Amino acid sequence: MKTSNSEYELIGEENGKLVVRVKHMGNQVITITNEARACLTVLVNRHFDYPIYFDLEEKWQFANRRNFCDSLVKSFCSILEQNGCYAGLYISRSPLQNYISPAVAQRYVIWVAEYGPHYNYGSNYGIWQHSSTGSVPGVNGNCDLDYAYIDYAGVINKKQPVTRKNPDELAAEVLNGQWGNGVDRQQRLTAAGYDYEVVQEKVNRLLNHKSVDQIACEVIRGSNGKERITRLKQAGYDPIQIQKRVNQLL
Repeated sequence: MKTSNSEYELIGEENGKLVVRVKHMGNQVITITNEARACLTVLVNRHFDYPIYFDLEEKWQFANRRNFCDSLVKSFCSILEQNGCYAGLYISRSPLQNYISPAVAQRYVIWVAEYGPHYNYGSNYGIWQHSSTGSVPGVNGNCDLDYAYIDYAGVINKKQPVTRKNPDELAAEVLNGQWGNGVDRQQRLTAAGYDYEVVQEKVNRLLNHKSVDQIACEVIRGSNGKERITRLKQAGYDPIQIQKRVNQLL
C-alpha cells in the first residue's frame, strides 16, 4: 500500500497484530528534509517493530552517482533518527554495491533485495528480500518475500537514546586516532551524523594551541581593545584569562 511517497508492506501477524514495514521514496537532496518530515507526520504516535526504510531504487537517482545517493540516504535517515525513529535503507544488491559508499552502508541497517535462491552481498544486512512472487493469506496478488536475520523488535524496544558527542569530545577522539585520517576520517564522521568541518576546526585549534604566556606576549606586541577580544575568541582563547596574564607581565 502506498500513501504519497510512503509504502507500507504487510509481512505477517504477531500476537494478533498486523506487522508492517515502512519504506519511503525520496527525491532530490534539496527537498529530502521535507520528504522526511512528511513521513514523520504519517508515523506520528505510531510504534513500529521494524525500522523505517528509505527506498532508493529510481534510475535517475543512480544516474547522479554515489555521492548524491549517499546524501539522499544520510539526509533522510538523520532526520528520522533525530525524531526517535530507527532508520534504514532499502535497496537492490547491485546499486547498493555500486552507488552507496561502505561508510553509509555500515551506518544504517540494510534491507537488500536480490531475487533468487542465493544472495551475493558480502557485507552486513538485516533483511534479504528474495522474491517478488510470494503469497500471503488474505492478500490478493503477488507479495514480496523476505528473510529477517535480526530481531528488530527486540533491538528497537530496548534501544537507548543516541548519545551525541560535542565537537570538543570528537576532536579529542580524532587526536587519539579513533576516527582515522584524511578522507577516511571525513567519511566516518559524516556517516556518524557529525559535521566534519566543525570537528576538524576544533582539531586544528588543538594542534595549534599556544600557552597563555605565548598569547599574552603576542597581545603585548599586537592589537588592543575590542579587536583583541574578538580575535582571541575566534582563536578559541579566553580573553579575560589572557588579559589577566598580560597585566601580570606588564
